[in-house]
Amino acid sequence: MRAFQFIEGGARYGAAVSVMNTAEGMRECEIAVEFGVFAGRPLGEALRENRFVVHEIPAHRRIDFRGIRTLVKLLRTRRFNLVHTHLSRATTNGLVAARLTRTPIVSTVHGMNRKYTYMYTDHIMTVSEAAKRHLMAQGVDEGRITPVYNCIQTAPFDARPDKAVAKAAFGFAPKTYVLGTISRAHRQKGIDVAIAAVADLRGEGVDAKYLFIGDGPHLGEFKALAAELGIADHAVFPGFSPAVVEALSAMDVFLFPTHREAFGISLLEAMAAEVPIVASSVDGVPEVLDEGSGVLLGVRTPYTFAHAAYRLMEDAGYRDEIVANARTRVETVFSVQNTARSVERVYRQILRRSEPTPRHNLTDVL
Repeated sequence: MRAFQFIEGGARYGAAVSVMNTAEGMRECEIAVEFGVFAGRPLGEALRENRFVVHEIPAHRRIDFRGIRTLVKLLRTRRFNLVHTHLSRATTNGLVAARLTRTPIVSTVHGMNRKYTYMYTDHIMTVSEAAKRHLMAQGVDEGRITPVYNCIQTAPFDARPDKAVAKAAFGFAPKTYVLGTISRAHRQKGIDVAIAAVADLRGEGVDAKYLFIGDGPHLGEFKALAAELGIADHAVFPGFSPAVVEALSAMDVFLFPTHREAFGISLLEAMAAEVPIVASSVDGVPEVLDEGSGVLLGVRTPYTFAHAAYRLMEDAGYRDEIVANARTRVETVFSVQNTARSVERVYRQILRRSEPTPRHNLTDVL
């Protein structure tokens, strides 16, 4: 089987990380995957480093006719069995090209998105049951949606640096209690709650520090909040770093106070790195963490996050049990092999159908 996966975005965060991991597993399923990426984005280089064939597509707008022409030519010459798109602009342009070449198309919805970009494809994959329910609430038929969880490679997390060494790399003392988050710097991620939780712990006499790895539109706001709460000297914001293993190794607790989340790749990374997690119990997060593999909080306040983090610091047995359960869960439920096989089943389901007939006129898509 030959599949063409088309994805926009960079190589930094959730969707791209999971797509690359899944494609690695699909090699074992005897599915030849080639990628289309938006020209000039860093994802293309990352994919080539992993020995994938990459096609740069000159698509920079929601409907980009130059990009569509390039895609149509590519689909006709490479004769892929199906197209698999990720994220909205790739889906819109990929859908038009797939319809023009009569190529079956499936799209993965990576967030809690609205249906309109994805509803005209032959099938939809979501990264969680919560994301599926969100689409169904908008009127998408249940039979057109298959949840397929994200995945990660756990091997890179087995060679973690010593915690004291990792802390020193960010300027922390060995006995400092480091709470951290890896995410985009966006208000939706609830980083203000994490910063305030660290301030609360320091107010109670705990030598707590905060480490935030990531960049985004609201990074300046988070730095300003740390200063306002009097912990500017106790919060480190180095920006984006590809050294995820090293960053997680410096953390004693991973905080994830998000307001909305379809899944959360960084949760899997923290689980693999054996860092205990305190997270909001929203959307798809309880599908990643169950009650035995993390601390799920229905009330998202600085106090609740500080209190949960303090318990993990004080109760070693409780902490060790959570860490062990989380590592087992990420190795079994969220393995690359499981996700790759799930994607393969969806592909074969689509290809078993007769030649796809568009549900709407092409003018409706445009």
